[in-house]
Amino acid sequence: MFEGKKLAVIIPALNEERLIKSTLSGIPEYVDKIIVIDDFSTDKTVDMIIELAKQDKRIELIRHEKTHGAGGAIISGFKIALQDEAVELISIMDGDDQMRPKHLPELLTPIVEGKTEFTKGNRLKRSQWKGMSKFRLFGNLLLSLLNKKISGYWAIEDPQNGYVGLSAAFLRRMDLDSLYKGYAFENDFMIKANVANVRMQNVLIPAYYAEEQSKLKYGPFITSTSWHLFKSYYWRLWHKYIKTFHIVGILTILGFLDLIGGLIAGGILGFSPISIIAIPSAGLAFMLIALFIDIIKGVRLSKSMK
Repeated sequence: MFEGKKLAVIIPALNEERLIKSTLSGIPEYVDKIIVIDDFSTDKTVDMIIELAKQDKRIELIRHEKTHGAGGAIISGFKIALQDEAVELISIMDGDDQMRPKHLPELLTPIVEGKTEFTKGNRLKRSQWKGMSKFRLFGNLLLSLLNKKISGYWAIEDPQNGYVGLSAAFLRRMDLDSLYKGYAFENDFMIKANVANVRMQNVLIPAYYAEEQSKLKYGPFITSTSWHLFKSYYWRLWHKYIKTFHIVGILTILGFLDLIGGLIAGGILGFSPISIIAIPSAGLAFMLIALFIDIIKGVRLSKSMK
């Protein structure tokens, strides 16, 4: 156990025959359950896991009969881990030995101490950039900026970092089947956690890149993720603010209606230099106030890097 709490580590794996052994052999003794989700590997990954499981009885192998995607594998792991009602802590580590087990205590301690329910590793502080390519760094920084507004966690960096610590209690409140199963899983998970008012915190963890090879295809990822994030932002506004008649939702609707109504009126009555400035001003003011309140709520719900 970790600090007296039962801990399950979920390891999604897809064609990781080169690195799965080093990943599993490095899992600390205080981890109670190691749940490996094979997402329909076509190499020797499964054979290697089976052999390792003979030596380490904590390892439980779950095999998908078809590829479910990065998020789909993690969701399967969540469901298996939560079947054990004694499990209180959950972490996720990829099967490519990139997420070093020595940092597990840093992710789990804030949860055990009751400071937060959800921790996420952060590689995006300048001191942590070593080992990350400039292209990868730029992409992560851009996604981090976009994700602040979309997810509502304004103090959280590095949304694509999958090395996380989780309270099993909050996962049991989540609708796991609603989570996105592709590479945008990390973003979608944060958005739905924000709507559920889950407390979240960054933990500084350095980037490790060595032998692993990214399976991410950037073209499809950028297209599908951009569209998903666009939809998810309005999904969050609807479920968190508009359905509940929160002031943020009311101001957002008023601002939108004012903008549309002003533009229609301006088109009918004729635009002038003064009307072009005056028409959107009230609507924009409403929307900016709504954004400011959302930022305050998001900062209170999340904690910056520790």
